[in-house]
Amino acid sequence: QLLYLLDVFFIGLIIANESIIASYQVATLIPNALLFIPMNLMMFIYPYIAERREDKEWVKEKYFKLLKYLGVINILIGIILFLFAPLIIEIIWGEDYFDSIIPFRILSLSYSISATLRIPAGNILSMIRKVKVNLWISIISGISNIILDIVLISIWGAKGAAIATLLVVIISSIISVSYLSIYLCKKQE
Repeated sequence: QLLYLLDVFFIGLIIANESIIASYQVATLIPNALLFIPMNLMMFIYPYIAERREDKEWVKEKYFKLLKYLGVINILIGIILFLFAPLIIEIIWGEDYFDSIIPFRILSLSYSISATLRIPAGNILSMIRKVKVNLWISIISGISNIILDIVLISIWGAKGAAIATLLVVIISSIISVSYLSIYLCKKQE
């Protein structure tokens, strides 16, 4: 959620056009709201993973099973949002917000990646007490988002903000999933 807030802040700072800010906020609403799906699922599985966090094989098996099912669900949601973006925007907000279609599509892709990879990996890292890793990922993501927002909004406007968010989600997902996979696949001593 902080990524979206930073995007809006930098759009306002760099472009300072109320209609562009409003259109970007429209583009963020549904992808941001849908993050309740993986977040609620993570709250549900938290006690199970936390209780068995020492059993790497069990956690690894459940994590990769979770990735598989979340991947199918979130890719399907992302495809639907991407394909029907014009219709969704028209029905909910009207034709005045058609300029939010491209950022909406980019943020829908960002949602699919975040909900499938970043959120589960980040939460499981917390469940297995790898909180410092999450802290470093957050620091890297925050700095990357600020830099990418400044550069990409200056070039592409609101589309640049959406691309910055997508890139940060990809970066943080790669780091989270890589660290967690290496940790879980490493033999227990």
